Amino acid sequence: MPFINVHIGKPVSEDKKTEIMNAIASHMPVIPGKTIDNTMIEISSGRDMFMGGEKRSLIFVDMRVFGPAPESAKNEFVQVLTKEFEEKLDIPASNQYYNIIELPGWGAGGGFKSF
Repeated sequence: MPFINVHIGKPVSEDKKTEIMNAIASHMPVIPGKTIDNTMIEISSGRDMFMGGEKRSLIFVDMRVFGPAPESAKNEFVQVLTKEFEEKLDIPASNQYYNIIELPGWGAGGGFKSF
């Protein structure tokens, strides 16, 4: 089960959040074995985000996945989300940052599973 936390450094309407969630969902199959049905998404907007001592419109995506994913799939996933966020949020690629953490263990449904 992936968990994706999207931090957005400007206010975003609930309708726009739904658009973003749908964009993420439509691209989940890029990561082998991942679908919207097994993905948890959190979208936070209006965040105070600073870089270089200045408040900026930034995006930080923190993604956690159970087990390894191919480098090519992770690259494609970042590329398609970057494009989606540029179009939907008007935040350029230069202001978007991604973190994909591959975990060897995951707890869910009352139990723990190791990779």
